[in-house]
Amino acid sequence: MFLNLLSASVDSRKAGQVHPSFTDIISQMSPLDAKILQMMNEEHILPCSRVSLDNGKSDSEYVGYIGALPEFLAPDLVCLGNIFEISASLSNLRRLGLVDYSETRRFTNYNYKEENESIIAVKQAKRELRMKLGVTPRLKVYRGLIELNDLGRNFCEICL
Repeated sequence: MFLNLLSASVDSRKAGQVHPSFTDIISQMSPLDAKILQMMNEEHILPCSRVSLDNGKSDSEYVGYIGALPEFLAPDLVCLGNIFEISASLSNLRRLGLVDYSETRRFTNYNYKEENESIIAVKQAKRELRMKLGVTPRLKVYRGLIELNDLGRNFCEICL
């Protein structure tokens, strides 16, 4: 990535897209961050949800199971590895200012709940809670999307 950035910085056609922060961004990225960016560079927008497991009760009987699932689930990225590491990468890419997450915009023809329920790690977390606590946890899905922003698109074009 550094080599691509260096090449672009001396190319007069690309110099306007080279942002001074790109060197710092590269130094704060993991290999998984780069893989996610490569996938997002192809798709630009991916379905992504914030998810949680709870006991399905309300008021004083409500129990949320913190840590059972990661903050973000993006079913299209599960092929890259561990869902907790992917979620951490998405958080880092947001922190670096390359991607945005939105729950006000989402895919209308995408079954978020079904896609998230089909992830093996979600099934395992539900099964473990059922075995340990004797309850059938409910998956709550806050539908959204994650997308490359302008800085992220420039970064991908220059550095990947």
